[in-house]
Amino acid sequence: MLSLSLLYSTSYFQLEALIANDGKDVEIQSVIAEVPDILHRCVKRDEAALLIAQKVFRSLYENASKSTYVTWLLATLAAIRDVCKLIAKEITSWVIYSEEENKFNLDIVTGLIRSEILNLGDYDVHLAKIIDSGRNKTATEFAISLVQTLITQEPSGVSELCNVVDALSKLAIRPGSPESLQQLIEIAKSNFKNAASFAAMKDEKVLSGRPSSVYKEENDSAFADAVSFQDQVAVLFSDWCHICDHPTMGDSAYSHYIVQLQQHGLLKGDDLTDRFFHTLTELAITHAVVSEQVIAPGGMSQQPAQQLQISYFSIDSYSKLVTLMFKYGVDLGPNKGSLLLK
Repeated sequence: MLSLSLLYSTSYFQLEALIANDGKDVEIQSVIAEVPDILHRCVKRDEAALLIAQKVFRSLYENASKSTYVTWLLATLAAIRDVCKLIAKEITSWVIYSEEENKFNLDIVTGLIRSEILNLGDYDVHLAKIIDSGRNKTATEFAISLVQTLITQEPSGVSELCNVVDALSKLAIRPGSPESLQQLIEIAKSNFKNAASFAAMKDEKVLSGRPSSVYKEENDSAFADAVSFQDQVAVLFSDWCHICDHPTMGDSAYSHYIVQLQQHGLLKGDDLTDRFFHTLTELAITHAVVSEQVIAPGGMSQQPAQQLQISYFSIDSYSKLVTLMFKYGVDLGPNKGSLLLK
């Protein structure tokens, strides 16, 4: 069993040194991937996890201006959270009781939410309370910015901030309230249902591996969940194709994208992972087939014919993603070999 001192030397300090010295993404990924296993071998696992998390959390704010640094630190906290479920509650407490400058750091709070590290139930109640009916201007402006950011970057997170949205909605109906705030509240409320649908897709009872037609026969809402999941994956695939279309982004962009998938819980080797890659495969094939209008010889035809053309960009992008999974040593569970057959 590992002692805490050995944990420090083999995990946190090694990771910190790699990030600070612009280490290779593959090396950083490898160290982060080892964190859960190291913690499992500690005599006092939860204590070790909390101590490491404290150091990583402190580094978040010390390096808040370095986006790449923050991304890796968030990935590390997510890895610790997977081992110690107390982490989310503790980190939420650290954020709530931190100094105002840190408490209202939009990038870090958004990152913690996106990585599912914050206990949003507790955080929602706290933020709604300190808004204080708009009297706390700093908290109110931060809450508005947070909701705006989540709507565009992490819609599922908005549904967990019902108290905050409710507090802001009361401000929005006041005389003289800006129209932009009223519009924001309407958009936030409209996102509640869609965000809840995507969250439901993580439930194993929904993800039983059956086709969507069966979902519809059994439960219309389950079918809606499947459609929502496909929409979410379509956005993720579009982002990936955009990255592939700009090769100058390089390994850093690739690894950050994979970290994002891990933070969304899509690479755990479970049913959700299978559905994710199945949907990606369908999208790659669909985008590969491009229809092109062709006029009949002589130009006599009044109705142009449709000729199918093949564009391999989407398929190449999908293949590249799968290859990188193996390159970075992402554990996709016992079925990872099936990806090569898709």
